[in-house]
Amino acid sequence: MTLPTSPTGWLAYYRTNEEVERKRHGRHLPVDGWSPEGDALVVDRRRGARVPAASLPHFRGLQVTESDTVNTVPGQGWSIAYLNGATPDPVIAWAVDRHGYAKPLIANSDGYAEPWEQESHGGFLSPGNPDNSPYRPAPEQEMD
Repeated sequence: MTLPTSPTGWLAYYRTNEEVERKRHGRHLPVDGWSPEGDALVVDRRRGARVPAASLPHFRGLQVTESDTVNTVPGQGWSIAYLNGATPDPVIAWAVDRHGYAKPLIANSDGYAEPWEQESHGGFLSPGNPDNSPYRPAPEQEMD
């Protein structure tokens, strides 16, 4: 999937609940400016006007257009558990960004890798986990 270019370096991401359930890609619109209130603006082709990105149906958030990914590593048997009890998805790879953080990638129904949808995430299932209980990272603790 090729992402559109954007003069601001930002994209508005839209995805229906059906697309989430079927693990299909949503769509992106380039953010072409910012309102005086700070809202991201996109072109609504039906209205023929610039509108706040969040005002269009199925808005999920904003994404940076330039990839922060510097490397990918195999999923190595990890899976993602879901809060709704759906079948866990295997992590096919981890996308590592320039800061060293790894984001899990899963395969959608078309066979393309995509980042997992955080709002339905219930935890990670580690390889060889005998009781199949999700691993949830602990909240950050203050350092002494």
